[in-house]
Amino acid sequence: MYGTTTWWIGWGAELRVNKIDMSFTIASTFLFGLDRVLIIFFGPRAVLGGTLSVGMLIAFLAYKDQFSQRIGKCLDTLERLGALTVHGERIADIALAEPEQGESRLFRSVGSDGDRPQGRAEREGGQFPLKR
Repeated sequence: MYGTTTWWIGWGAELRVNKIDMSFTIASTFLFGLDRVLIIFFGPRAVLGGTLSVGMLIAFLAYKDQFSQRIGKCLDTLERLGALTVHGERIADIALAEPEQGESRLFRSVGSDGDRPQGRAEREGGQFPLKR
């Protein structure tokens, strides 16, 4: 369907999309995992030290989880925007590529080799001649 060059360009773009996806997944997993470890380490210490109550710690964890989920969705949206950029480049490569040799007659425009349609169009109450 596409020339060999176009196929390789598409393959390279797919690799870039996968690299972007993998890097965002690793970064978000690391950051949110580190966040959880720090809260589990410091939270009970604050409760035992009298700085926080158990209810305050639970409320903080609930709000933190809600915030983390929303930030995660935001990062996923940014990742998808990056992937759309790469897909747009792929489409541009295909659309702007030179046509392959041996183009079939099916894809030529009407009248490209001098043959123009002949005939008349009709409607109720009259005719419309096709202009040359």
